[in-house]
Amino acid sequence: MDKTTLFKSIEGLFAYDTGCVDSGIKDEYIKHEVFSYLNSLSENGFRILLSEYIREYYVSENAIAKGYGIEDVAEFLRWLSDNGIDL
Repeated sequence: MDKTTLFKSIEGLFAYDTGCVDSGIKDEYIKHEVFSYLNSLSENGFRILLSEYIREYYVSENAIAKGYGIEDVAEFLRWLSDNGIDL
């Protein structure tokens, strides 16, 4: 799975699961594929990939200008945990 597709899928799945049912993605197959992929990564690969995602979607200058921030990172990490991804 390429990084752009993965990041867009994570964004949509997270959005749907946290209440954005109009703009989010409800697709159990994609969700399974995303979480299977995340679980298949090495510890370092997982750390790097998720750090890049968090930086791009929640704490970049552009993301902060859109209203995202550290509280969104915390919610995202809870969502990962709720879906079986332990940090």
